[in-house]
Amino acid sequence: MRHQSSSDAGRRSRGGVAAAALVGMGMILAGGTVASPAWADQSQAGGGATATMPTSQLQPLLGYDFSALAPEAREAKNTVSGSSFGPARILDADGRPAGAVKADDALLLDGSTYVKLPDGILSGHASATVSIRVRNDRFNASGPWTYLWSLGGTGQRAVGSWTASTHTSLYTSITSKANGQGETYLPASKNLPDDRFSTLTATIDGKDNMVRLYINGLQVAEGKATVNPAAFGDHHHNVIGQSRYPGIGDALFHGAVQSFAVYPQALDADQIAATLPSEDLGELIDQQATSLAVPAAVDGDFNLPVSTTVASVVWTSSAPGTVSVDAATGRAHVVRGKRDVPVTLTARLQASKASGPSLDAEAIQQDYRLIVRGTSKDGQNAYSRVSVHDPSVVKAGGRYYIFGSHRAWARSTDLKHWEPFTNNLSRDYQRILDPIWKAWPKQSSNPDVTGNMWAPEVYYNATMKKWCMYLSLNGGGFPFQKSVIVLLTADDIEGDWSLVGPVVYSGFQKSNVAATDVPKVLGPNADLSRYASLTDTGINAIDACVKDDGQGGLWMSFGSWFGGIWMIRLDPKTGLRDYSTTYPTQANQSDAYYGHKLAGGFGNSGEGTALVHQGDWWYLMLSYGGLGQTGGYQMREFRSRSITGPYLDQNGKPAVYAREMNDLDANRGLRIDSSLAQPGQDQVLTSQGGNALLIDEDRVFNVYHTRFVRAEGNLEEHQVRVKQMVQTPDGWLVMTPFEYRDSVGRVSSSQVVGDYQVVVHDPVHYYVGSGLSSPAIYRSVSVSLLADGRLGGQVQGSWTATGGDLTIKVDSADPGTLLHDLYRARLGRQLDEQGHPVVFFSGLGGDVFTDAGADVSKTAGAAAIWGSRPLTDAEVQEEVDSGNGHTTVPASKSTREPAGRSGKEGKAGRLPSTGSALSAPVAAASAALVLGLGALVFTAIRRARG
Repeated sequence: MRHQSSSDAGRRSRGGVAAAALVGMGMILAGGTVASPAWADQSQAGGGATATMPTSQLQPLLGYDFSALAPEAREAKNTVSGSSFGPARILDADGRPAGAVKADDALLLDGSTYVKLPDGILSGHASATVSIRVRNDRFNASGPWTYLWSLGGTGQRAVGSWTASTHTSLYTSITSKANGQGETYLPASKNLPDDRFSTLTATIDGKDNMVRLYINGLQVAEGKATVNPAAFGDHHHNVIGQSRYPGIGDALFHGAVQSFAVYPQALDADQIAATLPSEDLGELIDQQATSLAVPAAVDGDFNLPVSTTVASVVWTSSAPGTVSVDAATGRAHVVRGKRDVPVTLTARLQASKASGPSLDAEAIQQDYRLIVRGTSKDGQNAYSRVSVHDPSVVKAGGRYYIFGSHRAWARSTDLKHWEPFTNNLSRDYQRILDPIWKAWPKQSSNPDVTGNMWAPEVYYNATMKKWCMYLSLNGGGFPFQKSVIVLLTADDIEGDWSLVGPVVYSGFQKSNVAATDVPKVLGPNADLSRYASLTDTGINAIDACVKDDGQGGLWMSFGSWFGGIWMIRLDPKTGLRDYSTTYPTQANQSDAYYGHKLAGGFGNSGEGTALVHQGDWWYLMLSYGGLGQTGGYQMREFRSRSITGPYLDQNGKPAVYAREMNDLDANRGLRIDSSLAQPGQDQVLTSQGGNALLIDEDRVFNVYHTRFVRAEGNLEEHQVRVKQMVQTPDGWLVMTPFEYRDSVGRVSSSQVVGDYQVVVHDPVHYYVGSGLSSPAIYRSVSVSLLADGRLGGQVQGSWTATGGDLTIKVDSADPGTLLHDLYRARLGRQLDEQGHPVVFFSGLGGDVFTDAGADVSKTAGAAAIWGSRPLTDAEVQEEVDSGNGHTTVPASKSTREPAGRSGKEGKAGRLPSTGSALSAPVAAASAALVLGLGALVFTAIRRARG
């Protein structure tokens, strides 16, 4: 799982690092040339002068200075004084001697060569440190597997090996047996950059087998292995750039290496910092400056760090009357007011003398924004909470109902106060589901249905005059996900429910396909090979979403991770599969059994579809990532002219993937919510997803489950949240900043001007732990809409507002704000989570996030944003005096629903264009600026885990 440095967005400055003398593992000369590592005692052929390591410094077992290697040299000498290990040999893909190719003062590894290291490096060593200065290459991110280094034996025959790889993302692993068995796999929170050299350090401490990874001295992974190198049964496969499993088709590493060393102990963070060249040490201080433990929101005194491993830290506060910091202890004293107050704390880092004798760096400054919570209790009694995972939502008989995984049901009269309820499925599920559970999903490794009822979709079928529940019975398994989506029906929304039968299967193979309807669809003796691969058309039958297309067709989307998201047509008369509709089998587009491919594939994350139709568009929402608190769960959005696709995102990129990749690292799909801290917010959330959409009285609501940013207590607690959505001028559905409390209302033009706290929904970072100090929490930034049309605060540029549409042009912004270029948004008014009225805008744009994944070209970079500002007491009183108040924007006009879309509560409806609610542009400062909140609507489901 991934997460990089934060969107702690603040004003940050750093002085340049002067030409540095020798520091630790290497040094950067004034001209940019790399000098030999400090442990070297002799030069390579054609190399320059070297320095002898002082006896006070740690001595490696061996070390190779590839920066001093002569072109075409076939080996690099071990330059550690007194070491018994011999040279490292450069070999071609067939294991024959090859000449070194040099580039940028480094040994170039272009996929045709690798380095063979001496045998026995880690023999007898329970603890060790491996350090390599390397430039990664984008080739390693996907395609054939590659390894950076591997020590121990080969994976096929040896008992134990230790490796590091940048394939897809950076990780290290230790195996205790052959063929990867007994593997401890530790993914890093960030990957090695491919545009510069950096030092990757891996350590293992034999006392407890704790393994850690560092990039330029900053820890990016930690975990405990089952064995250490002393237990390896072989030490003859020690390589840089070759696979742990030679001869099976893996590629050789692509990149460049400047140096490599192995130490006979597990270095700690201070010792690792002492081995870094000054360039990497400067980056470490930079990274530490952006990774200090500063909470995003506080309601009392707290502590701040006054030092790091390589620098001292001094703090100043933008509002010392609200937050004051003791310089000696770092204790921050908080004085709370009635309302939330944003405060900026500035950290000034100065490299300590221990960082290196000649590192001459100016101080680095980094701003941290936090919210001091107000004392107001206005919002505490506004909600009654329930825990329902993967909620689907419908409305029936004046009540709202949500149905979730593992028989969790709840109902409400206002979308705010929820109460659980039970039905016959709650009490008698085993008897009801036993026939189909035993017939398909049940396995010896997963014998009980109790924990395997996932993500029900509830839909009213007007043809059948029945409530239909599409429930996944998930048997799991590998490589076959043995699951089935079944149909249950009821005459009343609260039950009783009766089993009708299976709708679609997954996890079948030749030996058991006769127990499914696959032969009925594909015919006897069909080729099933494509279903055997979870990166091809092997899927998990889960997360149903049922929609009518307005033209008499009833459709069901389904799927999670693995082979992607698919869609088949249903028979409205039975609610089951329409066997008269057939589909061609076309790679990555459609399949004779699973129908149309909508999204995902190649094992990438994505699950829990939610579909809705608005105007000329069908909108598809998915949940990316893992559903746990630190899994990066997040909602992404695509749209299409047709219910069956193809679906594209806000940057024109497809929802269907063309290769394996980490989609949490990519701006693929419009991320509509994130972990953030802003004034007026009740809690900092994470892992929001599994969403459903409801249209009710010309309002669209997003209903989803969320977990919470916290470092202690029940980390996996989840609850339901409801937010109203609005439509942007570009026709995208986006969230309002705060949980639903009252309908979104209109805004006058005089209320648009003001100081907003703005949030960017960063699509490439997510919460992976550390509580409220996590750098993955986006801390709202100050953006002022000035009366003269200019932008102020932490950005510079211009803005205009017309008919409820806001356009913002950011010409420049403070570092870390993640704001630049053009944004278009919808203006509105709502209550924040403390019950105070705010003006908000919500939209998308910008050109910041241009990486859409390894299977497509660079993207335009647009992402979702929102901003809000509280109305002053005077503004609220002015509304009361004028009689305007908090008025809901009505639908502009009634729109006749197409056949099959009207008349039943909880059914999907056509969404009138939000823009049509506004007829007059802003003509003057006193003119009414109507918030064109569109009518959206829909009943849906959404989804769960993978």
